[in-house]
Amino acid sequence: MATNIASESDSPTVSQLLGSQSPTQSEQGDISMTSGLTTSVNLIQETQLESEDEREGETSSVDASAIRTLRPRAIISKTPKTKGRPKKSLTTKNDVTAVLKALSTMQSSIDTTNKLMQGLQKTNADLVSQLAMKTAQCCELDKECRELRSQLSKTHSTESGLPKTLVIGSSIIRDFDTNKLHNTEVECIRGGTVDDVHKSLTDNNASYDRVILQVGSNDCSKDNTPEDIAKQYQLLIKGAKNIANEVVVSSICPRTDKPAAQEKVDTVNATLQGICSDEDASVTFINNDLSFKLQDNSINDGFLHGDGLHLSKPGTNRLAINMKLKTKGKDITKPYYNRNKNAFNKQNQQNQDNNNNNDDLNHGTNDWTTVNKKHRNNARQSPNNQTDATTHEQSKPQQGHSLRCIKCGEASHLTSSCWHPATVRCRGCNQLGHKVSRCPANRMVDQGHQDFNRF
Repeated sequence: MATNIASESDSPTVSQLLGSQSPTQSEQGDISMTSGLTTSVNLIQETQLESEDEREGETSSVDASAIRTLRPRAIISKTPKTKGRPKKSLTTKNDVTAVLKALSTMQSSIDTTNKLMQGLQKTNADLVSQLAMKTAQCCELDKECRELRSQLSKTHSTESGLPKTLVIGSSIIRDFDTNKLHNTEVECIRGGTVDDVHKSLTDNNASYDRVILQVGSNDCSKDNTPEDIAKQYQLLIKGAKNIANEVVVSSICPRTDKPAAQEKVDTVNATLQGICSDEDASVTFINNDLSFKLQDNSINDGFLHGDGLHLSKPGTNRLAINMKLKTKGKDITKPYYNRNKNAFNKQNQQNQDNNNNNDDLNHGTNDWTTVNKKHRNNARQSPNNQTDATTHEQSKPQQGHSLRCIKCGEASHLTSSCWHPATVRCRGCNQLGHKVSRCPANRMVDQGHQDFNRF
């Protein structure tokens, strides 16, 4: 391209060609036209030069780009490859998913925590309300307790003003409950005699307003004479005066287990009544026969226990009324506990033998009116219960014999005046209408033993 440019520059221009010729006059008129053509030629040449410059610029740019592409590339140092499995790189999508999952887990845990907090707040509110209720109840109970204590203190102060009483005796008073009596002490000496009670009073250093003596039944069952018992009773009364302002002698309660002992009881009671009348006003006598015996002078079995010696529940309450004790209720007896039936039946058997022998002498062979009651199915099938065949015969009244109570089988009173509210059931044969002491079955056994002894 340089050679081409040089050849073009060496060629003569139009002005040079025109200058080489000398102008003529004919041609002087055309000088203006020639100058115009010269300017136009110059413009054309300039235009050509500009186009050539543009071409040269394009070619130079092409050559420069070609030269730039031919430059050697820089050598990049490669890092050595690490051994082992390459670490997994999470992509952006996986990272976003993991973040969203973590956020959802955190939100669920926050919701669970909020629910737990709400439950705890509710439970706390319930506990607070319950505590308030319990506190109110405790306040009411405390108030009631204070009122009861004030009433109790008033009761104690009232009882302290009452006369202090001591009831001492044998097992006749065993069922007296001290908790049901006002300002009263009960001292029961099981199997005690007059001497035993005298020794107990001698050892007692306390002082009482009243001392009630209920003793003598065990003395009458022994070999002591009524005179000896009366003398011992006089000493007992003197000993009781030393610790009490008033001495009350309660008569010996009647008994049905031993007729000989009952005869002594009647004699001793009559003697004691005379002794008390001879004493001063501080000694009084209580005649229990007025309530324990009927109008025909027979003993009211309703006041006696099954053994014929001790008192039943009504008998104990009747004795307390006779003693004029201050009670907290109508019933002053202790709770009943079942005793050993075998020992009880053995003792009853001994008492029945004596009663049956005495009744045979007085009345001969008697039949009691009984009422058969089927209280168990097994009793119907038992071969030992031979009552079905004899019920009709026993229910008929026998001529030539005294009338007896249908409820209890006793001859001392009629059914209309019987103390028992219902028909009595025998503990031996389990039949209605008589007691164990009046049981025909026991009488038949005793009669068989007597017939056997004859031979």
